[in-house]
Amino acid sequence: MKLPVKKVDIALAGDYEGFTLTIRKNFTTEQFDAIVAARETGKFSEMRNAMAGLILSWNFADEDGKSLPIGAESFKILPVEMVSEIFTKMSEAVFTVPNA
Repeated sequence: MKLPVKKVDIALAGDYEGFTLTIRKNFTTEQFDAIVAARETGKFSEMRNAMAGLILSWNFADEDGKSLPIGAESFKILPVEMVSEIFTKMSEAVFTVPNA
């Protein structure tokens, strides 16, 4: 039997309204270990790598309108405040337990 992939859609707000991404909610234990390790070290580069592995799709483009491939390398050219919002919203979507 095939494992399901649970998805969560995230929409950015403010100056980045219109940018959206879809992430995997039921990530693997290996991905979880990478996120925990990145949080413990506080290294932004490790967090970029860990979080990029959860992204299934996005509509991001650079300043010239060229589509950006999904991955940690693309995070390097995004504004810090945008990346911070992405990480915050991803963390909320993945780690927040909905009210029962």
